[in-house]
Amino acid sequence: MMRPVIDVISHRRQINPELAAWLEAVRRQHPVRTIYSQYDLPLARRQSLANFIASDIPAGYTHLVMLDDDLVPVPTTEHILVEPGDLVYCGIAGRAGKWGHYGDGDFGCACCRISAKLAQELDVASSFDYGFNADRTEMIRCECQVFHDQARRLGYQSRMVGVVGHCVNIVIVPTDKGVIQRWPAGG
Repeated sequence: MMRPVIDVISHRRQINPELAAWLEAVRRQHPVRTIYSQYDLPLARRQSLANFIASDIPAGYTHLVMLDDDLVPVPTTEHILVEPGDLVYCGIAGRAGKWGHYGDGDFGCACCRISAKLAQELDVASSFDYGFNADRTEMIRCECQVFHDQARRLGYQSRMVGVVGHCVNIVIVPTDKGVIQRWPAGG
């Protein structure tokens, strides 16, 4: 039987109201904690993973669910709690509505579940990190991709089990023709 523990990774210091309402219902069956990111998201994710390994696995929890605080659950989001697998996630659009993670073979850690078996095999210190170019002046891989690379090297395959909404800021601009234009265009 799956016994997940849920960590909300908070980088804005407030949980989206739709997510908070969803968590209230989920909290009846699963423990929910908030991990505050004092510096950056990868650090908060590593802290969550380390705590899961050190405290939750010995207490009998079988999976760690990580949720970013700016998510908006939709009906298939709850699959993250029940679908089988060592490494599952919900597809998500990126902050600009373009870049994100979607489909089997991809992985996004904004809404993911990691089994105790996988967690214990990971190198926590490098499990969530950004990938940079050679002179470290440009981020070329997000922490999701770096984590996914490590899991695949250990023989684990990710699977998308649902989708989740992503609450982002967007600027809309009225036009002379009475239609709304997203700015920047296409972004």
